[in-house]
Amino acid sequence: MQAYYDYCFDLLSRMIACNTTNPDGKEEALSQLLCDEMKKMGMKAQVQPIIPQRANVIGEIGEGEKALLLNGHLDVVPAVGEWSSDPFVMTERDGKFFGRGTADMKGPIAAMMAAMKWHLENTERLPGRVKMAFDADEELGTIGIHKLLEEDHDQYLGAVIGEPSMLEVCVTHKGLIRMRVNLHGKGAHASTPKAGVNSIEKAADAIIALRAANEELGQKEHPLLPRRTLTVTMIEGGEKENVIPSYCSFLLDIRPFPGDTYADMEALVNKHLHPLKEKDPDFNYTLTKVMDVFPGELPTDHPWTKKVVSIHNAAFGGDTKARDFGATCEQCFLLAKGIPTVICGPGSMAQAHIVDEYIDIEQLRQGVLFYKQVIADAFKE
Repeated sequence: MQAYYDYCFDLLSRMIACNTTNPDGKEEALSQLLCDEMKKMGMKAQVQPIIPQRANVIGEIGEGEKALLLNGHLDVVPAVGEWSSDPFVMTERDGKFFGRGTADMKGPIAAMMAAMKWHLENTERLPGRVKMAFDADEELGTIGIHKLLEEDHDQYLGAVIGEPSMLEVCVTHKGLIRMRVNLHGKGAHASTPKAGVNSIEKAADAIIALRAANEELGQKEHPLLPRRTLTVTMIEGGEKENVIPSYCSFLLDIRPFPGDTYADMEALVNKHLHPLKEKDPDFNYTLTKVMDVFPGELPTDHPWTKKVVSIHNAAFGGDTKARDFGATCEQCFLLAKGIPTVICGPGSMAQAHIVDEYIDIEQLRQGVLFYKQVIADAFKE
């Protein structure tokens, strides 16, 4: 297997060198790199354009009515802060690979590619049809996965998303709603504040009131997921230092459970802000939808869940149990398309989105072994 671990590491190094920082993403060059690698393995592969410089990559090989889908995203978050080394040059230290995307999630994609390479070079025939689809823009707008699914009318046995989960089998994730609360005041000279309506002060009242909304969300429990949350993450307002601000807005980050809708969360926010409006005629607000990524959940007793858990145990021994994934991801979109999907990849979300992002080299090796086992056993009855 060492040759395939080495291939994984070399490919990951080349992937890290492709700067796919989102905003902008510019995943086309990385898509072309992976497309070329797939073709070298003997796969039928194509780059799927989305908009200029942004693209998905899709590869396929094998026979069968239903395919196994291996999925991941190509973009990474910005490499801000003081890094110990160039974030776009993979660096090895202390048994780890450092670089933006090593964990989230170019490392898992490289492991999938190495596992596929092993099968194509060491087995006479694949046990079934395997597709690899790696998409753009997961970190921001999800245009890649939507393009992928809009043009894909295939049938799937099941899918594995390689988000970093420490190779634990995850079957559910909370959603992500971003909602802007807009406070509308009245401008005036700062020397005569009573002549205006201070929108920043109204925002402060709103933020305090919404603490109770977060408490209300936290009262509901889920068998696997941590409790729901609502929190303020950004605020902006004010026109000038000597002007009573006529406008202020703040951004809410809401993490709902499966079954919750945007309308439910909007109603909750209104429930806690309307009393302020009733008491204060100068409290005027509107709500704006910014993002709505719905939650995902594949039942723990679903046949695909049971199969992947069984594959995991065959690869590593032990008695693993399906669990939750700690962040929002694209599982929900695949599930909505009718594709049974679990999340399982090397690396940890605790290592992602940070200065000096890294993945443990041994964990990456384990990822190659896991995906190798998935390809081998997914089609077994």
